[in-house]
Amino acid sequence: MKLNRLFYLLAIMLCFSYATSCSEDNDDNLPVQQAFLNESNYSYEGDMQRQYLNVQIADVQIEIDSLQAIIDNGQGSAETEADLEEALLTKSLLTEQLERIRPRPIGGVPLPPPPPPCPTTGTCMPINLDYIVCDIDVATLNVYIYNNQEILVGSTENSELQPVPGFEAETQFQNIDLNPDYTGDVFIVVNKTDIEGIETSYQINGYIRP
Repeated sequence: MKLNRLFYLLAIMLCFSYATSCSEDNDDNLPVQQAFLNESNYSYEGDMQRQYLNVQIADVQIEIDSLQAIIDNGQGSAETEADLEEALLTKSLLTEQLERIRPRPIGGVPLPPPPPPCPTTGTCMPINLDYIVCDIDVATLNVYIYNNQEILVGSTENSELQPVPGFEAETQFQNIDLNPDYTGDVFIVVNKTDIEGIETSYQINGYIRP
C-alpha cells in the first residue's frame, strides 16, 4: 500500500515537472513582436504640425513686435491696441496647439536629424517613405505631397489608418504612395479630423531625399 502511494506521488511530481518545463519552453518560444517601422520608412504627422505652428508663431510674433513698437513710440491708436490684443490672442492659441502635440510616440524608433541636403526648416522625408504615423486621437488623415510644379508625387489617399502593432493604445499608421523617381523640394498638404470631429488643415515645406 505504501509502495503504491510512493509511485503515485512520484507520478504527480513528474507530471508537474514536465508541465512546468513545457510552460517555460513555450514562454521562451513565444513570437517576439517586431516593429515594422524604422528611421527611414516613416514620418510622424505631429512633427509636421509642429513645424507649421512654429512658423505661424514666428510670423505673429513679428506682427506683435511691430505693433508694440508703434505703441511705444506714441504713434498707436485704439485700432493699434485692438490689433495687438488680437495678435497676442492668436499667439496664445497657436502656442496651446503646439503644447498639445505629443512627442513622437514610437518607442525605440527615433527619427534622426535630417542629413544634408535637407533644409533645416523643412520636413525631410526619405525616398523610401512607406508610412505616415499619427496619434490615436486622429480619426481621418490625408497627406498630399507636391513638387515645385504642383504635380502630386505622394499621397495617402488610397489607404486607411491602422493601429501600430504593440502600440495600439497610442499610435496609428497609414500607408503613403511616394514617387520613387522624385527627390528635391516639395510642399506637403495635411488634412485631418480628430475623434471629436475637429478638422485641421495646414501646409508646410519639405524635402524628399535619396
